[in-house]
Amino acid sequence: TGNVGIGTTSPTQKLSVAGIVESTSGGFKFPDGTIQTTADTIVRLGSFQTFTSGTSATYTTPASTSYIVVEVWGGGGGGGGYNAANSVGGGGGGGSGYSLKTIALPNATYTYTVGAGGSGSTGNGTAGNTSSFDTVSATGGALGCGGGACSSGGDGGNGGDGSGGDINITGQNGGYGDYSRGYGGSAPRGGGGGNPGGP
Repeated sequence: TGNVGIGTTSPTQKLSVAGIVESTSGGFKFPDGTIQTTADTIVRLGSFQTFTSGTSATYTTPASTSYIVVEVWGGGGGGGGYNAANSVGGGGGGGSGYSLKTIALPNATYTYTVGAGGSGSTGNGTAGNTSSFDTVSATGGALGCGGGACSSGGDGGNGGDGSGGDINITGQNGGYGDYSRGYGGSAPRGGGGGNPGGP
């Protein structure tokens, strides 16, 4: 057949080896002319899944998965409203927290929750909600106060926090609303806090 077999009497390729092939020097040359002299260390992710809703929902790990990389961020806080009576702007909502974790030899299933973002309002905004994946979580940004509701101006909401991950980042606080308006805090990933109303 023109095929050569080592350790096999039925080679199916030009060279078929029933066992380990070792290169002690030089490496291996491929059809495109490139030569590989060391083992490939690039991490290749098999698939991506994004969840934008779900409360106590179930994630099923695909069969033969050696690890999963989880990214979690909370909902951004809603901005407060402008107070026309005293010309005071509302505070910006806080940016959400963020957490990232690599889980080796993952379980068959995990429970996750996606926290919705807060809503803006003519008064105080509402806080963003917490997102989680198993023990990895990211809290939402705090609400932005309406103009004059919390102080002489509209206080910006605090940024959310990440926890349980290999990397945990706190979102930026929302801006203080004085005679204009405070802007929403930025988030390390995902959505930032909402901007309030202004003149």
